[in-house]
Formats: sequence, structure tokens, C-alpha cells
Amino acid sequence: MSQELANKLQEEFEMLTEIKCKATYMKKGKKYKPTPLPNGFKGVYVFLLNENICFKVGKANSNSKARWSSHQ
Repeated sequence: MSQELANKLQEEFEMLTEIKCKATYMKKGKKYKPTPLPNGFKGVYVFLLNENICFKVGKANSNSKARWSSHQ
């Protein structure tokens, strides 16, 4: 995945739902530290392989911060 693909997913989401959002690509690696989900925000995470196979799409909000941190 890349920021370019994240931007494309954002555009498609906004087109389908008419909900404005922000897409940020966060690469996970050995030294990666998860970022907290700010209060009042909702997050969507996507697990992809080779940019064309989607394993999982999920969401988290202020009531599921543990899910957001554990899936980053």
C-alpha cells in the first residue's frame, strides 16, 4: 500500500458516501509505534496484499481505541 492508494480509497469512499474524510498511510514495521485515535475521531483500517487483495476492513471510534491500537 502507499499514500497514493490511500488517497484513491479516500476519493472513492467520499464519492460513495458523501462523507468527507482524511486518508493517511501508516507503514507498519519492526520499529513502528501505534498512534492513538484522537477523541471524537473515527478510524478505518485496511489490510491489503499487493494492493489488490483485501484481507480485512474495519472501523474504530472513541469506544474502541484498543481495537485501533492493536490493528495498526
